[in-house]
Amino acid sequence: MRRLLVMAAFIVMLGVGSAADEAANPPSASGQDVVAEVDGLKITRQEYCDRLERLPYTDPATGQQNEAGAAVLERLIKEALILKLAGQEEVTPTEQQIQERMEQTMKTPGFEAQMKASGYTIEYFKERMRVEQAAFNIQTKGITVTNAEAREFYGKNNSVPPFTTQEQAMVGALFLKNKADTEKAQALLKKGVDFGTIAGMLSQDPVSAKQGGRLARGIVRGDPNIPTDIQNLVFSTKVDECSKPIPSGDRGSTVIFKILSHQPKKIRPFSEFQYLIKQRLAVEKGINEKIDINKKLEEFRQTVKIDVSIERYKAYIMSGISNAEPPDVLQLPVEE
Repeated sequence: MRRLLVMAAFIVMLGVGSAADEAANPPSASGQDVVAEVDGLKITRQEYCDRLERLPYTDPATGQQNEAGAAVLERLIKEALILKLAGQEEVTPTEQQIQERMEQTMKTPGFEAQMKASGYTIEYFKERMRVEQAAFNIQTKGITVTNAEAREFYGKNNSVPPFTTQEQAMVGALFLKNKADTEKAQALLKKGVDFGTIAGMLSQDPVSAKQGGRLARGIVRGDPNIPTDIQNLVFSTKVDECSKPIPSGDRGSTVIFKILSHQPKKIRPFSEFQYLIKQRLAVEKGINEKIDINKKLEEFRQTVKIDVSIERYKAYIMSGISNAEPPDVLQLPVEE
């Protein structure tokens, strides 16, 4: 059941390499797709792929050792089987289903940057969504989840993350090494000197000092990693004001916080989670009804013709498709 909460945000788990990769990285006009060059000596994509294909790989499920190329090929065959089986069971993903899944996945924080960094195209991403939706449709064939059921789940769980956003504050901090620096910082603040300027002068944390004292992560109410006295101090200080110094260690060191923003605790709306909740409940129902996608895939594999032209991979591939994980479900987002 834990796997039900695993994010299918970016679909690398569905394998690497497909025709879409070629679209993302078309061959050069000269016919030589060059991936690197060393003082005029070119390394082609074919050379790169040949070496990558033969990298040692250990199957985490079986412990069996093989080449990475075998694992990738097995994954691609498995994806093809999923799509074919969905067609046979008359649950082929509709364009609307694929679009909905794409839109939900693209809401993942940092998704666009990850897409760009990975060099993937929208077309490639869409095909990954198609396979994922096909697996989902097989696992949930004949199952419906009503809006009332989704609302009931939301009502029972909306007092905790991710449905509830905890109270949090973004802060700047001056980490001061002794009483003298603390008094100096307080005097400068009283004179109206900019907090960031003081951080650059006196703060002992070089990372935040370069950011004008701003801490990268906010302080969240109830965070077990942050002492209660610090939480109480921060949340009792008004926005744009500085706290009193609080001891931060040995030898008189202190920290002074400046509250940059304050977000109160709030319950996020049902509309934000409706799609995700229905996905989760549908897969849970499928598992409870003993719908076994692994069994279905293996039985279906026995009825179709599979040809493997890479001789050294035949025994590995034709011995049977290794167990797939349950179909990926878009995870209820974690609190930022």
